[in-house]
Amino acid sequence: MYALILTLSAMNPAQAAEVVWDGHYRTQVRYFDSLSVSADNELTEESSMWTDHRLRLQPTFILSDKVRLHTELDLLPFVTWGDESVVTTDLASGTSAPIVTSTTVQSPSAEDGSAGLSNLQVRRVWGQIDTGLGQARIGRMPVEWGAGMIWNAGNDPLDEYGNTADRVQFTAPVGPVYLIGAYEVPYEGFVNDTDDVKQGTVGVAYLGETASIGSYNTYRWQSREDNSKFRLFTGDIWAKATLGQAELEWELGFQLGGGDLSESINDVRITGLGSVLNARIHGAKLRAGIGLGISSGDANPFDNEYRAFRFHPDYDIALLMFEEPMPVLAHDNPHAFNNGGREYGAVRMNEGIENAMYLRPSIGYRLREDLTVDASLIAAQATKLPEELKEVRGYGAEVDVTIEYTPFEHFSITSTSGLFMPGRYLSDYSHDEFGSDFDQTVFGSRLLGTIEF
Repeated sequence: MYALILTLSAMNPAQAAEVVWDGHYRTQVRYFDSLSVSADNELTEESSMWTDHRLRLQPTFILSDKVRLHTELDLLPFVTWGDESVVTTDLASGTSAPIVTSTTVQSPSAEDGSAGLSNLQVRRVWGQIDTGLGQARIGRMPVEWGAGMIWNAGNDPLDEYGNTADRVQFTAPVGPVYLIGAYEVPYEGFVNDTDDVKQGTVGVAYLGETASIGSYNTYRWQSREDNSKFRLFTGDIWAKATLGQAELEWELGFQLGGGDLSESINDVRITGLGSVLNARIHGAKLRAGIGLGISSGDANPFDNEYRAFRFHPDYDIALLMFEEPMPVLAHDNPHAFNNGGREYGAVRMNEGIENAMYLRPSIGYRLREDLTVDASLIAAQATKLPEELKEVRGYGAEVDVTIEYTPFEHFSITSTSGLFMPGRYLSDYSHDEFGSDFDQTVFGSRLLGTIEF
């Protein structure tokens, strides 16, 4: 990538490419007390706190009026502060100096001492050609659709995942209507084997000034040499309307399919459904909104009927709920695994909305041109559980308060604090190995600093 940049910069003026830079640097501090959701469990980790950062570069090389090259790179993605401390070694004794004497840190390295992948990740590279009929894209590119409930590019400072596809895509405008067609390979096995996963996409969208509506549909398939097959159709309908200061957005997604997932998991059937409805009112000072969401659940997750529907993990509605795994416990042997000393065997709620119904009212106020405050309440319960658990469907409730300060252009500081009050889905839970008492209120806070360009 650096060689490409140097090559382009060395071209004569008639050949030189214009480079348009986009991206952000963000660093965040997170504190939780406690994600164990317990004060009495003997493995409670009590409080936890860490800081990480990420620089995302998204340079676009404009080679001509018709041809562009898009790239996306992450530098030190999610590397925690203080990671990879450098300690000296006594040459005579061969012993390492104490960590407290370290005076510098270095970029993360692999076990053999070579440069690790955490230093630089080339996430996406794709070419774009503007033809007379539409726009063609080819390469490894982001996928985004609608509200981001299923297909989410993950390019916001707080996003951690994002949909990426190796695909060929063509988008043709017909007035305000856009037609989308794409073919991609989500999984490539051996080149002389027929176990590749393939996917085709067809979409249509009307994008008006005050109203938009569209449908995005994918069909995924895999056929292997043992004649086993897998097929999955994912449909998505999205609509958005703006009426003065009011905005309404709705998205509905569903999945139908099945087949053989592996040699040992055969004859599965997948049926899932999810939907969100968001309404917002933006005034000069005051703003308010309400969000509703539902994702189907599975009363028996161990049979061959998969009915749970999972939102994209970057579709965030809270600081804690569906964002941080809970309950996490302190590992009895924290140095045995590279997982921050945590035990995840008792986790009941994970990242991403799944098997859930939620309600999220919010209200905000602009105190000054550079200072806003927002508050939200999130209440959620499980959509479907086994018959013996139908009385403990409540995930709980959470209250979040966010203050955003933007003293300068391109720079902002955002502070979010939240209280999560567990419902019976957690408080009545008991694990054979890790015990119970998961009924403690959780406090969390996040301080985010962002430079966007």
